[in-house]
Amino acid sequence: LYPTFKIKDAEEKVKARQDLVAGALADKFKMLSKILEARAGRFLTGDALSHGDLAVFCNLSTLQSGWMDGVPKDILTGYPVLKEFRNTVASVPEIAAFYADARNNDDIRTTGFRADA
Repeated sequence: LYPTFKIKDAEEKVKARQDLVAGALADKFKMLSKILEARAGRFLTGDALSHGDLAVFCNLSTLQSGWMDGVPKDILTGYPVLKEFRNTVASVPEIAAFYADARNNDDIRTTGFRADA
């Protein structure tokens, strides 16, 4: 998605993102789903939360936040494993508390980073 941030024309940017959502991003989501299906615990490397879990959580949450034109808020609907994983990380008490704190509320965080968002 990074190259789309350089596109100046709004319609062209939306089209480029829609194409990525339907193509390359869908392929990456399928690959990530397989990795998560094969995991041996709640998180990527077992039952302990890792930096990798937070990176995946932040990326998935940003994608579903509605912040990027052309990327639908329901982007994870067809990927139940990704949605479940994102919700698992969002439900970690310290993470849930961070996003529940009013000081951390903005459009992206309230629409994309909370459990079952």
